[in-house]
Amino acid sequence: MNRIPKKYCDFDVTREDSQAWYCADNGSIVLQLGRTWLKDADDLWLFDTAASMYAYHVQNLVGIEDAYQELPYGRKAELNEQIRRRSLQSECLGAAFVRSVWPLKGRTMKDWDRVVGMLADNEDATTYGKGATVRYWLKRGFAAGDPGSCDTWSASSAKVA
Repeated sequence: MNRIPKKYCDFDVTREDSQAWYCADNGSIVLQLGRTWLKDADDLWLFDTAASMYAYHVQNLVGIEDAYQELPYGRKAELNEQIRRRSLQSECLGAAFVRSVWPLKGRTMKDWDRVVGMLADNEDATTYGKGATVRYWLKRGFAAGDPGSCDTWSASSAKVA
C-alpha cells in the first residue's frame, strides 16, 4: 500500500506523503513513509514516532482511550485540552520507552535532544501542545523511563497548553 486509505478508521487522512496514525477501533498502527520524512531520515526520530504511536495502543489497552472518549466537555477549548492531554501522554510514554532501551548503539544525548527539538517544533499546538509543553513531557518521560511519570490527566492546564 502506498498511501493510507482515504477516511481510514474515520480519520480525515491528509494528502501528506508521510503520516502516522493509530486506529483504536482495530488496534492498528499505520506509518506512511514518504519523501517528506525520508529526505532527512533520522532513525531515532522514526523510532520515537513508532514508540509514541504504540503508546496510543497502550492507552487503548489499559482503558485510557475509553475514559478519554467518555470525558464531557463544555467548550471547544476544553475538548482541545483533552486532546492535548492524550497526545502529550502518548509522547511522554514513547519517550519513557526510548529511555528503557537507552543507550542505543551510536547514539548520544545530543541525538536525543535533537529529536526532542524536532518534536517540539510542531505546527499544530492545538492538538499536540506548544513546543515548550511537548519538550517538557518528552524530557519528563525520558528522564524517568517510567510510564507513571506521564500522568497528563492530573497535570495543571498550563502543563498541557
